[in-house]
Amino acid sequence: NLKGMLTTSSADGENEILTRKDKDSSCYPKTQDELKAYADYIYHMIFDTIEYFDTYEIMNEVNISGPINHLNYKTPMMEPNEYIAAVKTARESADKAVSEYNKIHGTNHKIKILGGALAYVTWEESNTINWVQNLFNPTEGDDLGKYIDGFTYHMYTNSDMPEESVMT
Repeated sequence: NLKGMLTTSSADGENEILTRKDKDSSCYPKTQDELKAYADYIYHMIFDTIEYFDTYEIMNEVNISGPINHLNYKTPMMEPNEYIAAVKTARESADKAVSEYNKIHGTNHKIKILGGALAYVTWEESNTINWVQNLFNPTEGDDLGKYIDGFTYHMYTNSDMPEESVMT
């Protein structure tokens, strides 16, 4: 019973909470301080929207990088271990938000956390297959499956931006 789904960040780096001070084009949390800020962001986002959404997609298209008009398909915005750490942080914060919301409001809300949210790119122009394999079979640490209820993959028909593919 899907009430709605919310993606927890944008790919364009416009999220001030997650924009790195060194402006390395990444809006995703990598340092301990950034992970703490991200945990707070997730907690409040879920606590404030749980009446409307029951499914949350963690981040967006971290398997590519660069500004929207010059996407880099070979270099991910986050390495698999960084993404797993961020999803673990999100899961823990989400579970806390749901528990506290239910306790305060006398409700029994449940949510789902989706991982991946990967951009489709052809295998020839990316390292996505290796990147995904490292999510679920890392050389060290936890695998992504421990923290998610589902995995998403954006299956566009080509790797062009939608606006460009319609206009050509």
